[in-house]
Amino acid sequence: MPSFFGCQDARLNTEPLLNMMDELQPVQTIRDHLHGKMYLLVLDDVWSIEAWESLSIALPRGKEGSRVIVTTRIERIKVFDAPDYNCPPELENIGREILQKCDGLPLAIVTIGGLLASKPDNNFEEWKDLRDHLRLEIQTNDMLSKINQILGLSYNDLPYYLKPCFLFLGTFPEDYEIRRERLMRRWIAEGIVHGVDGLPDEKMAERCFNQLVNRSLVQPSEFDDNGTVRSCRVHDMMLDVIISISRKENFAVYWIGELVNLHKLGIDFGGSDLSLRMLEEISALLSKLNGSLRSLKISDMGNSSLKKALDEVALPPLLLCKIEIGCRLGELPPWFASLKHVVKITLFRAQLQLEDLQVLRNLPALVNLNLRGESFVYNGENLVFDREGFAQLKLLTIVRDNVSFKEGAVRSLEILKIFYPSKSVNGIEHLHGLKEVHIQTENDDIIEMVKNIAANHSNRPKCFAKLLKSA
Repeated sequence: MPSFFGCQDARLNTEPLLNMMDELQPVQTIRDHLHGKMYLLVLDDVWSIEAWESLSIALPRGKEGSRVIVTTRIERIKVFDAPDYNCPPELENIGREILQKCDGLPLAIVTIGGLLASKPDNNFEEWKDLRDHLRLEIQTNDMLSKINQILGLSYNDLPYYLKPCFLFLGTFPEDYEIRRERLMRRWIAEGIVHGVDGLPDEKMAERCFNQLVNRSLVQPSEFDDNGTVRSCRVHDMMLDVIISISRKENFAVYWIGELVNLHKLGIDFGGSDLSLRMLEEISALLSKLNGSLRSLKISDMGNSSLKKALDEVALPPLLLCKIEIGCRLGELPPWFASLKHVVKITLFRAQLQLEDLQVLRNLPALVNLNLRGESFVYNGENLVFDREGFAQLKLLTIVRDNVSFKEGAVRSLEILKIFYPSKSVNGIEHLHGLKEVHIQTENDDIIEMVKNIAANHSNRPKCFAKLLKSA
C-alpha cells in the first residue's frame, strides 16, 4: 500500500493506522475518509495489475470534479471511468492543448491544473495565454516555478556516474527521438561511460540507460517485441532543467575535457557570461588537446572575456589545420604566429588591429583566409596586401572592409571574393594569378570598375558581379 502524501487531516495518520490494521481495514478507512468529498489523488509508478485492483476498490465516487491520476508502464491497467463534470465548452479544446503540453508529466499536470483551478473566473484569454507562454510562466510564476525546482531535485538525487549521462541528453534537439543504441555508443565514444570491475563499456552504458528510464527522467517512445526500450524522448520541461544545470556546471567543457584524442572541436557560448573558472577550463582544455586537435571553431556573441582564455593557453594546439574564431579579440593570441600547419582561417567580430594582418601573412601553409564582418577595426584605412607573405594563399574572402593590393601581392591567389566594401577596392590588376573575382555591393561604380579590370586583366579572370539593392 503506497503512502498518501499531502494529507492535512490529522485523523488519517497513515503509518500508525496501517500498522494496526488487517488487509481489508485500510480499504474501508480510505473509503470512509474520501466519501462525499471532492478529491484529487496521484498514484505514481503503479507496477502491477494486482496493486491497481487493490487500490481502485478503495476509491469511492467523490463529489463532482474528483480525479485520480495514475502513472504506469503497464498498458493493461484499466482505470475506472471518472464521473462526468461540466467544463465550459469554450475551454475544452484549449484545456486539451495545455494537457498535451504537459506530455504525461504528473507533476506538471497537477501543478498547472491547480493554477487554473485557482483562477476565480474561467477566462478563455487567461487559459490561452498560459498555453502560448507555458515555458515563460514556469520560469516566472511562483506557483509553477516549483516544477523546475522539483525536477532539479531529481538530478541532485542521481549517483555521480549517472549525472553526466543525464546532462548529455541536452545535446539533442527538442522533441528529438533518441535511439537507445546510438545514445549508448555516444556515451562511450565521448568518454562519459566506462566499464568498471570487469563490466564492459556496453553493459555499463545499458545499465545507465535503464536507470534513466526507471527514474522516469526520459520518456520511452518505442519498444521492441521483448518490451525493451528502443528509443526515448526528453520532456520539454526536463530539457529546460538539463540546459539550465549544464550552464551552471559548465558541463560542455567538462565532458569534452574527458577526451584526449579529439581532432575537431566547436564551442559556441551564445553570449552567456563566462566565469573565471570556465575561462581557465577552456585554456586547460586547449592545452590538453595540443597534440591531437586539427580543427577549432569557437565563438561568443558576448563580451571579450574569451580573449583571456585564448591568450593564456599554456600549450597551444600547434597542429591546427583549420581555425574559426568569432569573438572580440582586439589582437590575435600570441601563439597564432606559430601555427605552421594551419590551412584555413575564418575570423569575424574579432576587431583586430591592422598590425595583425602581418601575423597572418607569415603563416606558411595558409591557403584559405576568410575575413568576415568586423574582422578588423575600421578606422578609415584600407586593408593593404603588399608583396610580402601569403606565399600559399589561393582563396581570399573579405567582407565589409576596403582593400588594396600592391604590385606583386599575393602571387598565388586564384579566387578573390569581396562582399559589401564600404568605399573602395584597389589593385586587383596586380593579382597576376587571379582566375575568379566575385563582387557584391550596393555601389554601382565599384561593380563597373571590377568588371572593367577583369576584362582587361592579363589572366582574364571570370567575373561574378552582383549589384545589391540598398535597404
